[in-house]
Amino acid sequence: MNDLVSDPPRMAALKDLLEALAMLGALPRRALTDVRIEEAVFTLALKDERGGRVVVAADDLRIATQRIISGALGHGFHPSPPELRRVCDQVKDERVTEYSRRMREQRMMREMEERRSSRQQRTPEERERVRLRTEEAMRSLDASSIDPRMRSRDR
Repeated sequence: MNDLVSDPPRMAALKDLLEALAMLGALPRRALTDVRIEEAVFTLALKDERGGRVVVAADDLRIATQRIISGALGHGFHPSPPELRRVCDQVKDERVTEYSRRMREQRMMREMEERRSSRQQRTPEERERVRLRTEEAMRSLDASSIDPRMRSRDR
């Protein structure tokens, strides 16, 4: 599968659809159809709402085809165009979710690295000041200021 971090996905072309339909052709059909009509209807299912451009990525179509052959639809028949599109959309949603997760992780790692490098740039005087403030804060938290109910749990 394409790595969305570096490459946008390639949209499915007619060749990709024909390969998917050839693989799905091994599944039994509920009804006989005209090959030309089937190609047109499945192509339409992969396009946007206005029927303009294909909005299903080639890799999403390939993975959806594999899932359907593996039984993702809950039946063993050739999928209808809407069923194929739904599985393609599920694959896309998973891909986008994974992409978002990886981007969050990368952002968090960058932020952690920035904080780490800024800590390393502190002068010895700044470090000593932070140490003294921490000690002062710890001393101010004497046992008498703790809620008595909390003390009984510690025992």
